[in-house]
Amino acid sequence: MEFKEIQKQIIKDFNKCIGKRLKNLRKLKNYSKENFADKLSISVDELEIYESGQTYIPFPLLLLITEFLNISLDDFFGTGSELKNRKVRTNFMKVLFSLKKEIK
Repeated sequence: MEFKEIQKQIIKDFNKCIGKRLKNLRKLKNYSKENFADKLSISVDELEIYESGQTYIPFPLLLLITEFLNISLDDFFGTGSELKNRKVRTNFMKVLFSLKKEIK
């Protein structure tokens, strides 16, 4: 497999993992799609696109999401103390693989 194909697959997998994480955290905090999309000033369709991993979440929106969920970026990515059963992940690939396990 060529480097570009591997890179595309990593990005695709990462977007899916992040989308799944967003959906799980939104549900954990008892936000409906409609309510959460409204808080973010985006459409429900756009939220569904992010949650399905069809595209990446822009960083400013990700910061807003963590603010509304009342969590840190570390917690969003699964590296914070909130997730006590995990070791702190220090590099991108370890985070990606740990998140990928959650969507299986």
